[in-house]
Amino acid sequence: MHLLFDEFKEFLALIETEEDKASVPVFISKEIKMTETGMQTGEILLQYQFDTGMFVVFRTNEGIDPIMLQSEGFRSVVEYYLGKEARDLAHKKYLQMQQKFNDTLDQEYDKAVQALKSRGFTNIIPYTWSE
Repeated sequence: MHLLFDEFKEFLALIETEEDKASVPVFISKEIKMTETGMQTGEILLQYQFDTGMFVVFRTNEGIDPIMLQSEGFRSVVEYYLGKEARDLAHKKYLQMQQKFNDTLDQEYDKAVQALKSRGFTNIIPYTWSE
C-alpha cells in the first residue's frame, strides 16, 4: 500500500519521526514519462518504507517543465515547407530544450537528496517502486 503526500513538508514530517535517521533507507528516483499527447514530463519520486505493508510516497514535478517531443514526421513537414536549414534549426532548438529538461531534472534530484541529507538521512537509495 502507498500513502501519497502532496506536500514535501508533510512527507518530511512523517519520516523525520524516525529515531535512527542514518540507518533508515529513503528511496529516490528520477522518472521520465511520455504522455499520449506527445509531451515528455519528468518528476522526482521519493519513497520511505513506513512499515512492512506501507510505503510513504512523495512525487513532484515542480520546476521541471515538460517538453513537446519532435517526431521525424514533424521534421519532414518543416523541411518540406521551409527547407532543410529550417528543419536543422528546429531540431537544434529541440535538442537544446531536451538538454535543459535533463539538466533541470538532475538539479531537482540533487536538491531532494540534499534536503534529505540536511535532515540527517544518509542511507539514500537511488531506486523506487512504481505505484
